[in-house]
Amino acid sequence: MNFPTVALVDKLLRLCRRGLSESLVRRVDRLMILVGGYGIYVLIAMLVILLVTIAIRIGDISFVLFAIGVVPAGLVFQYVAIKMLDAVERLVGSSRTELASAGFLDVASLVGIVLAVLAPIGGIISAVQFGSFAALFSGLATGLLSAYFAAIALNHTLINVHVSTGATIGQEAIGVITFFLKALYKLTPIAFGAGVVVQTVIGIDGLIGVLSGTFFGLNALSLLLTPIAVMLLPLFAYVLFISAYLLLDVWRAILAAGQVADQYRQPTPQPAAAAPPPPQAAPRPMPAGESTQIG
Repeated sequence: MNFPTVALVDKLLRLCRRGLSESLVRRVDRLMILVGGYGIYVLIAMLVILLVTIAIRIGDISFVLFAIGVVPAGLVFQYVAIKMLDAVERLVGSSRTELASAGFLDVASLVGIVLAVLAPIGGIISAVQFGSFAALFSGLATGLLSAYFAAIALNHTLINVHVSTGATIGQEAIGVITFFLKALYKLTPIAFGAGVVVQTVIGIDGLIGVLSGTFFGLNALSLLLTPIAVMLLPLFAYVLFISAYLLLDVWRAILAAGQVADQYRQPTPQPAAAAPPPPQAAPRPMPAGESTQIG
């Protein structure tokens, strides 16, 4: 059964699939890795300037010491991030995931498209209301991540997810969880690049606040926690992905063992009984006086 609105949404999703193609997703992947990798240099420079400026304004030498340590630490974090991002494509496509219906994927892509439209609007409203560029860039980054998630759902073969009508209920549950797990891990390059840009903008916004006397930071460590988390995001995502996938593999093995056990529990069909041999005819009696000799 179909409805006009459902048919309209399906048509819109088909149009979105043409725009958010696999080649576009791969190009965006490479672009955001470049943005994040080179953006870390800008982020490090901004953090050094911010910490030194705060040290001059409040007269605390500890901020200068943190500024000196930011440079080597940031370069090490950059190395870790790039190395971990290289493993995303390989791990995501390392195993096949099956879903019983494409309807779930259509719903997931629709949710991503709606968020991709609403998030930038919310960012603009927050930026106008609070006068913060950070809110604007946060809304744009959230919209980018949502659009990318929608593109993954529309092109689910990118993460080795396929529709198979033979999936059981247990396999469907594993498929849904695995889809979200793969999609979130696939978002790592985008989240990394967008996070570096947002943290740089937040730092510039904070620097403007320090220079104008309206910014009051807690301490140097609190200013560095979020940028450090962004730079280490690929490492955190890698560890969480392989840990969660290990649990899913155990669950999948348990389901497979249960299916095998069910086959053995089914009664074995007994072979049909052999038909009894036909009765042998009794020998015909010899007539009286007939000789059994020949010739």
